[in-house]
Amino acid sequence: MKSLTNKEFFFSSLPEMKALFGNLVTVKDKEGCKCPGIHQGFIASIIQFQPLLEIAVFTSDGTEVEFTLKEAISTPIEICKTFTSSLGLIMDQRFSVLGNQVFLHVEFSRTPDAGILDFSVDFSGALLFSPQGVPYHWEDEKMVNAYIKSPQQLHGIWKETNFILRFSRKLNQLALHKINADEIKREQYFSSHNLKKRYTYWVERPQRGGYDGASSLCSRNMGYAGAWIPDFSDGKKASIDINFSVFSTNEVADSDSPKSIEEVSSLLNTEWEEYIQKIPNFRCQEKNLEKIYYTSWYILKSGRIHFPEKRFRYPFTSVNKFHYYNQFFWDSAFQAIAWLWFNDPDPSESEMKNFVAHQWRNGMIPYELFMYPVNGREWMDGDSLTSGTTQPPVIGITLKEVFTKFGNKAYLDFFYDSLVEYERWLSLYRDLGKRGLSSYVNIWETGWDNSPRFDAAARNRVLDPFIEGVDFNVYIYILRETILQIASVLGKPEPLGIREHQAMTKRSMNELMYNQEDHFYYDLEAASDHRIPVKTAAGLLPLMTDIPSAAQRSALIDRYLCSEKEFLTTAPVPSVSQSEESYSSYDFWRGANWPQITWSVLYGICESEPDEAGKVLDRFLHSTSANENCYEYYDSATGEGAGLPFQGWGALYTDFIIRFVVGIHPTKKGFRFNPVSKKYRNFQLDNLILKGRKLSIERKGQTWNIGIAGYGVITYVETLICDVDLSGVEIAISFDQEKADLSSISFSGASYWRENKLFLTAEC
Repeated sequence: MKSLTNKEFFFSSLPEMKALFGNLVTVKDKEGCKCPGIHQGFIASIIQFQPLLEIAVFTSDGTEVEFTLKEAISTPIEICKTFTSSLGLIMDQRFSVLGNQVFLHVEFSRTPDAGILDFSVDFSGALLFSPQGVPYHWEDEKMVNAYIKSPQQLHGIWKETNFILRFSRKLNQLALHKINADEIKREQYFSSHNLKKRYTYWVERPQRGGYDGASSLCSRNMGYAGAWIPDFSDGKKASIDINFSVFSTNEVADSDSPKSIEEVSSLLNTEWEEYIQKIPNFRCQEKNLEKIYYTSWYILKSGRIHFPEKRFRYPFTSVNKFHYYNQFFWDSAFQAIAWLWFNDPDPSESEMKNFVAHQWRNGMIPYELFMYPVNGREWMDGDSLTSGTTQPPVIGITLKEVFTKFGNKAYLDFFYDSLVEYERWLSLYRDLGKRGLSSYVNIWETGWDNSPRFDAAARNRVLDPFIEGVDFNVYIYILRETILQIASVLGKPEPLGIREHQAMTKRSMNELMYNQEDHFYYDLEAASDHRIPVKTAAGLLPLMTDIPSAAQRSALIDRYLCSEKEFLTTAPVPSVSQSEESYSSYDFWRGANWPQITWSVLYGICESEPDEAGKVLDRFLHSTSANENCYEYYDSATGEGAGLPFQGWGALYTDFIIRFVVGIHPTKKGFRFNPVSKKYRNFQLDNLILKGRKLSIERKGQTWNIGIAGYGVITYVETLICDVDLSGVEIAISFDQEKADLSSISFSGASYWRENKLFLTAEC
């Protein structure tokens, strides 16, 4: 099978994003705003520019020229816009983001019958320091110092972060102006029970100040404005280049001659081409699924951060560059799973490493790593560099899956000692009843910030009493299993107490959390037998383990997961059962669907209950893949995106599709082929590299073709579950003898059967 994709196909598969991502710098169009320039800019989202640079044009008598957006083209490399006016003036703009720099090229031209000769161009913007942010108590730490270095340069400094706004032409005026809080427009876009409201921000042009402002300023919020007179003496066009650069005090500032927009475009083209070569190619008859697959890869690349600070030794994936500007423990764990299918182990393997570097001396792994200490100072239970609490330890699943896929023992060795210390901390400090059940102490460390399961215990963000969460203990149970597996791989003795802790957890979850009357698992108040009677998706997560008996598994699946009165919504799995009074399909952790929870359930049942897994998977993908972006969470009744777009774990579609639809489950020596989708029956995947072999999978209705480069193509009708060993010179395939009709199998290359296994030999 030939390769299916290239840069052009990849880009054409994406919806129009109207945003560009660099490293710490991100820009995007403001919804509904048609003005020329760059609307919104973000530095690690802690400093916002609303706008970064708006462009206005005035005739010689001071009349503003009205422009109409004639054309806009948005790709991951650049955004190009053409504006026209009734006076015959045309404005073309191109802008790109590379690393920590924004590049804007603006060109003016006039039609032959233009009714305008002389005009001036006004540039203005507004800097807002963390407007949505945390309530800093240190007044000086939220102040930005800025000054006009020359008629072509504006410099700004906040803590160790520096920025420069450069113009290639000399401006007639350039000045700064203080903006008061009441001059900032804000529009609420989010509210939910017991959570802080979220807003978007904007500063109108009059509030940004004029040309008669200050040449230096120290303020939390400030505007800037300058004017330029285009010179057409050299021809029919006049242009200007604007560059915005961010760098830290331990970095060297870029030269005063930034790259041209053409140079930037060339570098970005090469960067994207190299990235796309490492992505498995996917085509599907259902175009929404194809689109969300490539959108996920776009989100993953766009979210990568190399933070220039020695505390962050390893690059990671931002949760969301427009809102969550720190690194989060369980987000990174799921993001590493989304990266799993990239044909390069670095993103998956580096994703969790910063957390080990920040592990506390008592063994606790913090859930949030603060990029800037100032935004950690509101955490009185932290050290200003990290939070003082942990989060669901999904890291156990992540390490298992990443190692299974790539087989790097050094990767496991990097984490092993830290995981052993972390497990001891979870047992010593969080298992208050010494019965194998560890507790949440803070709603933010649950990850389920405002779930109704915590309504009775939440005292602002502290839980009183502490809560033994079903999900928390499921992930800890899996973490312990992973530690034992790593010890075996590395040839180390088993850490003392872990098997005993596992046994206690299993016993206590079944004896105390499981309700024999309604057959569901519930959270407990710590060190007590009092269940919290709220059915949430956490109660389904024991399906990821061997904790439930066969009868308990059947009850969880039949009564709850596959019941349209409980968790089988249009976009399953909702965070709260529909039978609960608190259920609201679009409301955060009070009923919305969160993709990482759906993934966790499917991960737990795809092997043992494939039909039920297929039912959940197909509903989820069908309802959510119609969205134009990867969202933080979805309306569980409709599948519409309800949380933030451009969300890191929203890119789990890469794994939903390759693992559950295509059916590739990595194993120690190769993969297990076990697709569970019943809906998606016409697709093709290639350029998938596993254990050094390049694979291609094609499904056409009932017929499957599995290609292994250098060996040939296996063809058979219906879905045959099999295990493929890629570790030897010959490839061995073992089929499920009870379910397989081996007579339907054919192979295009050299092969032979032995002991009910098909062996493939390399093509000459």
